[in-house]
Amino acid sequence: MQSRRRKQKLSRRKSNIIKRKAYFIVGVGCNSSNSKSALMLLEEDIIKLNTVTSVEILCNPSNLRTAFNIVKSILSFHPAKTSKFVIDVTNYIIEKLKDPKTYILLAGHSHGGAVVSRVAEYIQAAGLPASHLRRIRFQTFGSIYICPGDRVSNLNINHIIRLGDIAIKALNIKPDSERITGYKDTINHITYLDKPDNLSSWQIHNSYYSNILEFYAGRSLKGA
Repeated sequence: MQSRRRKQKLSRRKSNIIKRKAYFIVGVGCNSSNSKSALMLLEEDIIKLNTVTSVEILCNPSNLRTAFNIVKSILSFHPAKTSKFVIDVTNYIIEKLKDPKTYILLAGHSHGGAVVSRVAEYIQAAGLPASHLRRIRFQTFGSIYICPGDRVSNLNINHIIRLGDIAIKALNIKPDSERITGYKDTINHITYLDKPDNLSSWQIHNSYYSNILEFYAGRSLKGA
């Protein structure tokens, strides 16, 4: 009898545990050995932060359709709303939010950030209860598509982009003050960070690693 009561208490404790789940979206390029090694390192570094209970990398399969979507984004045509990957991620996240003890940190870089933006639009449009929306935070880094603020007005979403990033060319939304460091577009939730010295626009585009870890650590992003 005592053993059964002890098990019941343990079961109740487990059911009351808050789960902070970290998801990172990779828009393309998950298949190469170098990419797999880099993603494993990112997963390990997020786990070491001890701020989340689980980490999952969501990879968009590399194919011609994915490449076509990226080209369209660079030309200022946004990622297709009917993208199977976007729809699958949206449904997956909505399912996870059904657990009232689950809190979600969803982030993405480059085309992965574009996917995060699209997922955010879908989630707001889905009409989920406020209790669900309070338990998810969206963050993009160097995204090649940023959702207009009025489409995600009920969500906790922020975008970080560094001055000089090649991704800026893909964005229709631009700040009014010549993209000065620290400028905040509060309507569209964008913060522009400083431009590193002696880096190409492509190198700048891949310079967000420490910012990504700051997000999952729950710290304020540098410059934000």
